Amino acid sequence: MVKLLSCTHGCPGQPQPVRVTRSFRHQPSHAELVVHGIPVNVCAACGQSFVEEETALQLQALLQSLPSPWQGKTHVEFGACFEDKPARL
Repeated sequence: MVKLLSCTHGCPGQPQPVRVTRSFRHQPSHAELVVHGIPVNVCAACGQSFVEEETALQLQALLQSLPSPWQGKTHVEFGACFEDKPARL
């Protein structure tokens, strides 16, 4: 994970690398995928989060790899999603 030197739009904060959980909903089925441990940089001063391009591409690949339509609510660990079998929580 690359550490950003400064935040944007004049914010004096410095984004720090953290891991977050984000939910993605499929329309129109309203199924939900909860991804834990996504690496991002978050500014402690303003809360703005920044996702690196590689991470965004991995998330996109994960979402596109799911069977259609999604069913129910599924939890996965980001780091395990790119192994042979994703770890489901």
